[in-house]
Amino acid sequence: MTMMIIILKAILLCLGIFGFLVGRVLYKDYKNTKKSEEYEDLTIADKLKFQSILYISITAIGIFCLLILFFIISPITIVPIF
Repeated sequence: MTMMIIILKAILLCLGIFGFLVGRVLYKDYKNTKKSEEYEDLTIADKLKFQSILYISITAIGIFCLLILFFIISPITIVPIF
């Protein structure tokens, strides 16, 4: 039973690391896009839409990572049904 809990927490840790890496790549891509010449040609509404999509995505990934971190830190017990 303990081995199953260790494997579960390792999988959750991998998911948390993957979520962090996706968020980091998303933010770096946003910074590079903001420096490009095409970004300057966008209207204010398009810029607001672009930034709001980024912030919502970063917030969702952050909440996902916090939830995964909670499951990794919290004690998990597996009780046999039968």
